[in-house]
This record gives sequence, C-alpha cells and structure tokens, in this order.
Amino acid sequence: MQPTTEPSASPSPAGAPSPPLPIQPGPAPSGKPLLFGYEWVDQTGWLPTALANAFLDPVQYGYGGNGTTIAIVGAAYPALADLQKFWSSSNGPAATVNLIPFDGGNSSPSAGDVAEATLDAETITGITPYAVTDVIEMPALADEYVGPAIQFALQQNANVVSMSFGGCETDDEAADQVIDSVAQEAAATGVTLVAAAGDAGPTCDAGTVNGVNEPASDPYVVGVGGSESLFNGGTYKSQRQLIIALRNPVVWNDTLPSDSPAGAGSGGVSQIWPIPAYQYAPGAASNTMRNVPDISFPASLLFGPAAFYLNGVWESAGGTSWSTPQFAAMQAQIDQVCSTPRWALPDLYRVAYQAPGAFVDVTSGRITWPTSDLVYAAGPGYDNASGLGMPLGVEIAIFDGC
Repeated sequence: MQPTTEPSASPSPAGAPSPPLPIQPGPAPSGKPLLFGYEWVDQTGWLPTALANAFLDPVQYGYGGNGTTIAIVGAAYPALADLQKFWSSSNGPAATVNLIPFDGGNSSPSAGDVAEATLDAETITGITPYAVTDVIEMPALADEYVGPAIQFALQQNANVVSMSFGGCETDDEAADQVIDSVAQEAAATGVTLVAAAGDAGPTCDAGTVNGVNEPASDPYVVGVGGSESLFNGGTYKSQRQLIIALRNPVVWNDTLPSDSPAGAGSGGVSQIWPIPAYQYAPGAASNTMRNVPDISFPASLLFGPAAFYLNGVWESAGGTSWSTPQFAAMQAQIDQVCSTPRWALPDLYRVAYQAPGAFVDVTSGRITWPTSDLVYAAGPGYDNASGLGMPLGVEIAIFDGC
C-alpha cells in the first residue's frame, strides 16, 4: 500500500519549517476495549493495560494491531516461557512472536541484551496483542549491523520498526548515512521507524559527550524521549488517579546524587542532520538543525517503571528503551485504524499544530547530566526535553484523517 504522505525530510529553504496544512479529522473509533484487568504489579511497576488506558491507545477502541507487523531490532531474543507467563499474569492474550536471526544472530547475547529484548517484546505484545511481532536478532549492537538489520526488517514486511538503542551520532557518520538511506526507503513505503533518544539527558556515549543519539536523531526516525510517571505500588483508588499518575506532565530526570540508578530522557540538537521540513516546532532549540526528541512516554527507572517478567520473576525497568516500544505499539494500532501504513513523523507535527490536545504537553522539569553544563527545560509546546509531549493514540488517528 502507498503511504498517505509523501516523505520529505529535506531542510526548509527559508530555514525554520512553516506551519503544516491541517486536514479534515476522521471519525472517532468506537469499538470495545481489548485489554482488561491488571494494570500494575505491586511494588514493581506498570503493565500494558495501564498504558493503553492512560494514552487512549486504539486497542481500547477495538484495534489490537490486526494485519500489522512490528519488528523489534536488537541483539537477543526473549525467552518464550517468560512471554507466556507475562501474557497470562497480566491477563493479556497470547501474541504471535517470530524469532528471526539476522546475519546469523548473536551467539552469546549478554544478560542486558536479553533483558532489553524481553522488555521490548512484552511491552509491544502486551499493548498490541494482535499484531505479528518479529524479534530480529543482530550479531551485536554495533553500528555496522543497524542499517542492514532495518533493511532486513523491511523485507519481512514490517509496518513499524522498534529500536531500543542508540549511540552518539558523531561516532560513525558512515553508518549514519546507511541508516538514513534505509530510513528514507521505509518512509517512502509508509513504514515508521522508532528509536530511543537515550537515557543521559543532553549527552550521549554514556554521558561522556554533549550530543544526541543515532538512530533517534535521523530525520526519518521517530526519536522517543522520557517522562516521569508517578507509580505508587498499586495504591490507586480510581481509574482517574491512575491516568493522572501516568500522564504526569514532568520530564524524566533522575540525576540527583541519591538517585540510583540515575537516568534522564535525552534530547538536544543534531550536529549532522538539517532540520526536516515537517518539524514545525516553535520553542525548539534550533531552527536550522534536527531537534530531538519528537515525543515522550513514561520512562522513569525510579518512580514509574515497567513491570516485566524475566527469568521466571517480576522485574522493574525503565528508560527510553521502554518508552520506544510504547510508541511502536501505538503506531501499529494507528496503522490499523487508518487501514494503511503511515510514516508517523509528518502526522505527529501536523496533529500537534492542528489539535494540540492530542498530546499531553510535558511542561515541567528539565534534562541534565552531572558531567554536562547543557540543560534543556520542558515548557509549553515543543521543547528539546520532551518533544511534542505524550501522544494520545485515538486522537492522533482522528486527526490523521483516518
């Protein structure tokens, strides 16, 4: 199927992009919820149903991702036994998961790689249970494999590609160009690539360098930052309280000396990519270079983590490697609502301009890092701490014109 929007990430001739043209909203989805029941694990973290309820995912309006394929690109597989226990314990249906090696796969994945693959797969299949989920295992999390692995995912007919990793964009610009070429191909066919903005505030390479992360900084990839939800161990008295906790409009920034583990949503300005034509973002730090992130979702490691099932026990996790699969799952549902794959980036910025209420605006807090003097503050509208804010799935689909 052809994309609904011609991809264009070239810089605007006049410098800062112009306001996008609005389109006629589509009808509101009205189907029945597909996820029920458990929304948290006491003293551990959130479950997918809570996210779907709080952020109006189309799955709660009858769209569970049927007919779509989400590819998770990483360097390990989850254990199927953990996935099955997660689905049954969180009251979710079993999903279709394919484990697919790329270039032979990884013969010795680390424990961290396995944990990441498990978090990604449980988040995506928990929120979008009726999509096909392909877990594509690279030989390693190395620049040389990323572009070709994305290409491989496209060959498996992925509609959405989720990448919970990144490295400083200036580390390997030749690899960046390969990723960009494949990302352009994906956009041209309506495929949305999603990547983690990072967990070290305005820095990259584990806090050693001021800068932004690739692939999230690529102008054809949705870069996902982090917000700070408020998890109270399952003490919520009402659905309204739960939604308020997850929609907390504060950027993720746990960087005090007492915060362990430390982390902060990443953002900033690309040093290599010009600002794309779709990125109409008054309030952005630059009007000539690509700004990161595009959006945010809950990511806190300390105060609002995910609950996921790993090696037979419940664990907590967070970071933009958790917020990334949250949006990948939502986008697959939007594709189903629209009956066609959508390159998400132009839609997100146009909807934010036409219907700002389609996002939970993150207006408080800032992203910092102990080794850096850079600071990006959250505020009304777009900012380099939280992007456009936290999208509400059904509202995005409506104002996509689906």
